[in-house]
Amino acid sequence: MLSNALIIDDDLDVQLLGKTLLSQHGYEVLTAGSLGELVRQPALLNAELILLDFGLGEFTGLDILDYLYDLRIKATSPRSQ
Repeated sequence: MLSNALIIDDDLDVQLLGKTLLSQHGYEVLTAGSLGELVRQPALLNAELILLDFGLGEFTGLDILDYLYDLRIKATSPRSQ
């Protein structure tokens, strides 16, 4: 069974590179380019791994983290596993 990953980046080249690399390591990868996209498609957040760009144009990575916190998204640190 594949693990789910989400790449949040407004650069399509970075999304493609991340998708390619993570797919080679057994991840099923979805992408989002903005906070608005996450709000419109909350199912994207059903991921075990989230890669986040901190410079997303209108919103920042901190805005995304605040949104995830408000949703009570629970994440584990790689060090805690």
